[in-house]
Amino acid sequence: MIAEAAKWDVFVCHASEDKDDFVRPLARGLETHGLKVWFDEFTLTVGDSLRRSIDRGLAGSRFGVVVISPDFLQKEWPQRELDGLVAREAGGVKVILPVWHKTTADLIRRYSPTLADKVAVSSARGLEHVIAELLRAIEQPSSSSMPDRAHVQSVDDVIERPSAKAAAQRVRREADRDQLFRDSRWITQTVLPIVATLFAGIDSIGKAVQKESGISFRSGATERRCVLTNDRVSLFVTWRQPFVNKINDAEITAAEFYCELPLPGERTLSIDQLPPSLKQYRFTPELTTEGDLCWVDRARPTELLSTDDLADKCVRIFLDLVSGANREGIFDLNG
Repeated sequence: MIAEAAKWDVFVCHASEDKDDFVRPLARGLETHGLKVWFDEFTLTVGDSLRRSIDRGLAGSRFGVVVISPDFLQKEWPQRELDGLVAREAGGVKVILPVWHKTTADLIRRYSPTLADKVAVSSARGLEHVIAELLRAIEQPSSSSMPDRAHVQSVDDVIERPSAKAAAQRVRREADRDQLFRDSRWITQTVLPIVATLFAGIDSIGKAVQKESGISFRSGATERRCVLTNDRVSLFVTWRQPFVNKINDAEITAAEFYCELPLPGERTLSIDQLPPSLKQYRFTPELTTEGDLCWVDRARPTELLSTDDLADKCVRIFLDLVSGANREGIFDLNG
């Protein structure tokens, strides 16, 4: 039950990894609207009890916000605790307000089908949108303050989608997604231009890093691949699409090499023509709840990356590779 005289309006339960980039700005934003927010003591790490943290928060707060992200889900909570999160009520009022951060219903469903079917506000719409929706729920404390599942078809129904493509707006179920991913016209008009933008972005960020940091390396890109390289190591990033008329099996592959590679404009190479790679990173296309194309890191399947995020990640992978090679004194092992 909620305490009769709660000291706080809301507590924010979150993974430690999300504190600085999202939770702290969220808490500050709620505070600017006059709410008393309790969040520092609800930074969860591996080994914490989710249920006990929620109970403790509700003992001193009117509402609880739970930020559900890839890092939150990877804490390996028991499924019964996840399933019970948004069922918590006090006097018929829903007191747990879920926020989805860098994730979607399909990804959450892998951990908790019950939790995935609950209505939540998504950070993909921006911090101000999240704050506005939480304020609406908190300031109208009734069982209908956040729409019940019975009154909406999916979370998509309570999220506006002004920027989504018309075809992508209809994607609500896995079957629809599969149909879209087999639409050759959509692939040609939407997906491939985004892929080209990704490689141009990697090249642009790479050149900016060279200019600002003084790190010596070369970069170049075409519409289907990009190379970052110096005289010791390289990162080869390419779009792999086995079938022309579908992208169900397509992916972005970023492969590390302990050698210098030619830039795309100097020589045309496929990844299969290169020496054995040190390591490969694989990113598959996915759709956000807004119907926009994004990317899933296969090593962290609950995390979604925008095209800009993926471009930045690729450059960071290369810089880490350069740093490691310099530290270990690695030279061309394939020459």
